[in-house]
Amino acid sequence: MASPTRPAPRTWLGTQHVTTPRTVNVVDTTAPPLKLAGANPMTVEAGSAFSDPGATAADSVAVNLTAAIHVTGAVNTAAVGSNTLTYSVSDGYNTATTTRTVNVVDTTAPTLSRSGAIPMTGAAGSAFTDPGTTPTDSVALHLTSAVQFPAPAHHAPFRRHHSTFLARNRLPPTHPDAPL
Repeated sequence: MASPTRPAPRTWLGTQHVTTPRTVNVVDTTAPPLKLAGANPMTVEAGSAFSDPGATAADSVAVNLTAAIHVTGAVNTAAVGSNTLTYSVSDGYNTATTTRTVNVVDTTAPTLSRSGAIPMTGAAGSAFTDPGTTPTDSVALHLTSAVQFPAPAHHAPFRRHHSTFLARNRLPPTHPDAPL
């Protein structure tokens, strides 16, 4: 049985050669490239669904790491503001991290639904009670108290009166239904 410790010296034309083993450690010192798909920052309309376009990652050692990407954070489309998603992936030796900013904006005006008949008829000289207007908005959910009503209509004979109502999708900060 041969000894595993050292090979026998070789001789070539009277010259002796000795071989010595060498240990080479191959290490992975590079984090895997992590690339966001889609825009960064992104903009999404308040009240709509957000679909994360995701990210991709590949590495020369671990190859395709896209399925191993971990995303933290959430996008709340019910509230106007900035949201951050953090993506991270590891190849077993190094970790790469990147972030995406998702801005939730409200560019859609609220809608108004009138109660009662349109047009309405009232007797001349009598008091008129408006049956109301209901505002609807995808973000500001409690707008009924924010509707600005016109001055009461005074019915004169054979006269038309037009009422204009206004609702804003942002409540003044002092309003009891305003977000904190």
